[in-house]
Amino acid sequence: MRTIRKTIDSVPDLRPVSSSPEELMIFDIETTGLSARNHSVFLIGCIIFHSDGKNGELVQFFADSPEEEPLLLSGFCSLAADRRTLVHYNGQKFDLPFLREHALRCGMPDPFTAMRSVDIYRTAARFRNLLGLTDGKQQTAEAFLGTGRTESTSGRDIAAMHSSWLKDRNPQFLEAILAHNEADLRGVMRLIPMLSYDALPEEIPVVYRAEASSYTDYLGESRDEVILRFRFRTPVPRPVFGSRDACFFKAEAGGDGTEGIVKIPLFSGELKYFYADYHDYYYFPEQDQALHKSVAVYADRTHRFPARPDNCYTRKTGAFLPEWDLFRTPFYKKDYRSAALFFELTPEVKTSRRILSEYAAYAIRHIIDGCR
Repeated sequence: MRTIRKTIDSVPDLRPVSSSPEELMIFDIETTGLSARNHSVFLIGCIIFHSDGKNGELVQFFADSPEEEPLLLSGFCSLAADRRTLVHYNGQKFDLPFLREHALRCGMPDPFTAMRSVDIYRTAARFRNLLGLTDGKQQTAEAFLGTGRTESTSGRDIAAMHSSWLKDRNPQFLEAILAHNEADLRGVMRLIPMLSYDALPEEIPVVYRAEASSYTDYLGESRDEVILRFRFRTPVPRPVFGSRDACFFKAEAGGDGTEGIVKIPLFSGELKYFYADYHDYYYFPEQDQALHKSVAVYADRTHRFPARPDNCYTRKTGAFLPEWDLFRTPFYKKDYRSAALFFELTPEVKTSRRILSEYAAYAIRHIIDGCR
């Protein structure tokens, strides 16, 4: 078995994945085929980092023959023993199950039991539409971030090269195989900043300015909206934006973190609050509202009727913001069967940075979840 080692510099910011670089390991494998049952692994490449997070080491374990696969796995397990976080691209679906099965087959324990797995592919897939990625391939994500990669050999090409190398030991094939694996490893390392996008639906932004505005829609009608300007602690590597249900958000790196805006349509007018326990209410057609029986019991019986679910409401005029589940109560609707929910933009909401920040996070999550 061969072990190839190289120094790694120009390390990107590793904080999106861990604040302890020495606990990280990036890995990628090369196999003779896709089936763990019928094929073998002949190359495992890794990148580990120094505690300062500025430098690291690339380590490749290469099996000179299929019989050396146990040595290959042993070398990897030994290197991985002191690592706590494993970073990869789509390894959750292929690389990890493949190595796990082969390790167990060789009588070795599962090498990933105590390790946290971070699959950058999942982030790329979640934000694919928002980022305009044409597919989920690693090199597509790298092109988006501009990693500078020019190597484009496929896994199938590498398997074919390995098969040829076993026959004639042509050093050019070995060089190409190692170079491809190294390009994949460096690519994963340079994709680590992409994990910053995961903070967008999870981190509560700080809204530092809220304002009302008007715009003209595509039908030429005037509409009102609320604009929330926010900051995130985590910087995103490239601008991201999306829209859903007339809501829009954009975020891009600014200062030491991320700057962004959320635009949300504002409804001004009359909405209705529907009481759930309509059996306890009377409906008054002349006033077009429902009153609780404890109050309405003394009213003229000719002016009141037992309330139904669709008329057991009180009306409210004001300014309202949309919600897609119960973000804030009480919630209002245009009519009983309407699916659209709203909460009132009260003076408390307008002046509360906490509420506005939580609502900005809520709206961003709604948009992101709708753009998958």
